[in-house]
Amino acid sequence: MALATGQKAPIGLAIDAANIYWTTADGNVMKAPIAGGSATVLASGQSSPWGVAVDAATVYWVNAVSPGQIMSVPIAGGAPTVLVDQQRRPVHLAVAEGTIYWTNSASGTIMSVPVSGGAPTQLADGQGAVVAIAVDGHMLYWSSIGLGVIRSLSLVDGGQIATIASDQDAVALFIRDATVYWANAEIENGVASVFELPSDGPSLALDSGPGPYAAVADAANVYWTDETNGTVTKVPVGGGAPIVIAWDQRGPSAMAIDGANIYWIDDATDGAIMKLAK
Repeated sequence: MALATGQKAPIGLAIDAANIYWTTADGNVMKAPIAGGSATVLASGQSSPWGVAVDAATVYWVNAVSPGQIMSVPIAGGAPTVLVDQQRRPVHLAVAEGTIYWTNSASGTIMSVPVSGGAPTQLADGQGAVVAIAVDGHMLYWSSIGLGVIRSLSLVDGGQIATIASDQDAVALFIRDATVYWANAEIENGVASVFELPSDGPSLALDSGPGPYAAVADAANVYWTDETNGTVTKVPVGGGAPIVIAWDQRGPSAMAIDGANIYWIDDATDGAIMKLAK
């Protein structure tokens, strides 16, 4: 079912227990009840809002201009707040344990700031055109389209940056139980693959298609969108026979998942926010 329609090229996607949140190309940050109901504008007039994240009380997003911004607004609504300014084209962000993390694609840097704002901290530089970012416990992960890698950094001991996958162009990352999931956007011989990488490695190609975009997972299955085929597919964790569970989509892209459903963006010009029971 569609939780919202008529959205102008929706981009970022996030969920909590009650709502789904997204950004649009016409400068809006939106929310709608997962159970169904009217969509609400949380912020308007934003400058290329892109990635979005949420914690218990607040929605965060990037304004992906250069210089760009890290923004916030209460889930219940209110005036948007500029947490960080003068960023070099931020793309995606993640939030955990009172800290926001984001990628600056124009400067190749990985940044952080407390959710209350303050001076940002640079965690890594020289990372190329960084795009996706995810945080799991005390580990931070990001992807670089420019370098074709996925990397990690311990947030506990300030350890060395590690390259966990090479020759990968991931535009979205998902972490579950210390396993990283992504779709490789680099097409070779007409297809690209969806991968999982457990903490003890190695990576495993689970499925492939002509235009994979994002992947999410639960304990049993990995779900992924294919922009070119217009499909959503599931495949067992660890490998197995894939099953197409949604078709005739108009460029499905970003995904989210909870205990009962999967969610994705159908990102045609008249975009939709979709929900499907697992």
